[in-house]
Amino acid sequence: MRDRIKTLVRNALRGKELLLDILFPPACLHCARSTPSGTALLCDACMRTITVHTTFFCAECKARLPENIKTCHKAAPFILAAVTNYDEAVKSSVHQFKYRRWTSVMSVFAPLIETYLDRCGLHESDALIVPIPLHPSRLRDRGFNQAALIARVVAHKLGAPLRPELLKRVRQTHAQAELTDWQARAENLANAFSVPDGVSFENKSIILVDDVYTSGATMRDAARALRAAGARKIIAFVVAKTG
Repeated sequence: MRDRIKTLVRNALRGKELLLDILFPPACLHCARSTPSGTALLCDACMRTITVHTTFFCAECKARLPENIKTCHKAAPFILAAVTNYDEAVKSSVHQFKYRRWTSVMSVFAPLIETYLDRCGLHESDALIVPIPLHPSRLRDRGFNQAALIARVVAHKLGAPLRPELLKRVRQTHAQAELTDWQARAENLANAFSVPDGVSFENKSIILVDDVYTSGATMRDAARALRAAGARKIIAFVVAKTG
C-alpha cells in the first residue's frame, strides 16, 4: 500500500511538472527564449556563446600560460585555472546560482568543467581539492556553498580527494561583489582564512576552488593560509574569470 501511494505521488508530481511546462514553457535563464522542456537551463544559442579555455592563466595579469608554465609574474602565489570568461550567459548563470540559490545551474557548469579539465591537461589526482569556505553565518543564510559544489565535480573528474575541512573562514567579510575598488577588496579579505591547528600541507599540491576570479583577493588570502601551512603548489580553479 505504501509503495502504491509513493507511485501515485510521483506520478502526480510528474503530471504537475508537465502541466507547468505546457502553461509556462521553460525559458533560458539568460535570454528568456524557450528551451527544450526539462532538458536545459540555457538555450542552444546561449550555450554556443560560452568558450571553454584550453590553458592556465597568470594570476596577476590573466595572460594565457603556454604549456601551463609560469612565463610572467613568476612571484604569483598560484596558477589560475579558469574554465571560461565571466560574461553574458555565464554571468547570468552564476548570478542565479549564488543569489537565487539555483543549485540546478551545476547541470550547466559540470560538463564545462569536465571539458576544461580534459583540454588543459590537469591530471593532478594526488592534489587535495579545497573549496573556498563561506563564513558559517553566510552558509546558514544561503544554504549551500557554491564553491563546494564546483569542487565536488573537480574532485570526481580528477579522482582526487575533496577536503573542505582543511580551510576555514574565520572572519565575516562584506560580499566582494559590493566592493568595486581592488584595494578595498584586498583589505576586506585580509586574514579571513586559516588552516585548522595541527594541519600540515608539507609537499602537498592544492587545487583551491571558487566560482569566479575577479581581483583575486579571495584566492590570495586563502593561498596565504595554505602556504603558511606548507603547501608546495597551489592551482586556483574557477568556473569563470573576468578580464
